[in-house]
Amino acid sequence: MGRCAVKAALWMMVFGGGLPVAMAQSGVEKAIAEVQKKLETELPRSVGGAVAILHKGKVVYQKTVGHVYHGGPAVDENTYFSMGSTSKPIIALVVHDLVARGVLKLDTWMSSLIPQVPAGVELQHVLSHTSGYTYRGNADIEQGKKRPVVLDLLFKSPLSAPSGKTFVYNNIVYSLLEDAVSKATGKPWPVVFHETMEARGLGHLALMDPGPTAAVAYPHRWNSRKKTFEPIDRLPKHYPSEMSASAGVFASLQDLIAFAKLQFTEELSPWQEPRTAALDALYWKSALLAKKKIHSRYALGWRVFELKEDPAADMRMIFHGGFVNGVSAFIGVMKKQDLAIVAMVNDNLFAPQRAGIFLWSQLVLSGERSPTQGKK
Repeated sequence: MGRCAVKAALWMMVFGGGLPVAMAQSGVEKAIAEVQKKLETELPRSVGGAVAILHKGKVVYQKTVGHVYHGGPAVDENTYFSMGSTSKPIIALVVHDLVARGVLKLDTWMSSLIPQVPAGVELQHVLSHTSGYTYRGNADIEQGKKRPVVLDLLFKSPLSAPSGKTFVYNNIVYSLLEDAVSKATGKPWPVVFHETMEARGLGHLALMDPGPTAAVAYPHRWNSRKKTFEPIDRLPKHYPSEMSASAGVFASLQDLIAFAKLQFTEELSPWQEPRTAALDALYWKSALLAKKKIHSRYALGWRVFELKEDPAADMRMIFHGGFVNGVSAFIGVMKKQDLAIVAMVNDNLFAPQRAGIFLWSQLVLSGERSPTQGKK
């Protein structure tokens, strides 16, 4: 969950030569043009896909390709895709709004809402994957075990690190947000989710299942022997239903465009600030770790990439990728450049993650900076 296959050549492009010093006025435009060329080549290889790039609040590139399944309806801007782990920043928005209303606090002890959780594990620890639990439950979920069984296994496993100290990307622990929100509000978790989305103008977003008549992009798996994509089923198995806070959101291209625009508001900035080192991303390609020119961190429901030679964080990207059972998605936001990309496909080739990180890499190479560069 949430892992993306990034080509070594791309990473070498980004990190092989250090930070550029040129201050090209057209850096953002050049980066957009480069990723657009890449998308025009890569996206049609997918069964179906959708992508948009936003700059200064406007959609400057948008494309849908392919079909919800071979021979099926064409993908359009309202077709639902499973978000996989790209659900996490969307779910974090639900928690953010409850915190803003005083229903929850970031330092709320989870044990006050879920007695089985050890004392000292705070809500913010769950959001940043620093609860101290190391049991992740992924294999159990993928084998079809139901959520109560997996939660029981979690609660029987002790914390192996002090809460708030050690990052462990953890789907089962992140899903505890469902129980915490339900307990704090006295409402079923799906009801709170949909109420929040409606209030934010994101009412088309769905949780666990968009409904039997909704246009949904079927997950597909590449069959290397037959050299073709094969549909898995109409909806991904297990994760959306059993871990809805971790990987249960379904969104269309229009939904993700609206969600990306929302990320530029100042009210959400504190939740996008890095909280802990997230070194798992450094192992996506070993060349990345060897160069040691990147900070990989986690915020509250967001991953964060920064460059070590960029102390003002002018080149920061907040993002999240997701992959589950033959569908992948990506949201990436570069606030100081007023730039964002959203993408999704219904296969297992990871095109959205490659496109998102490629856009960021092109921005880095362009030397584009905000007016605050070099200021403390």
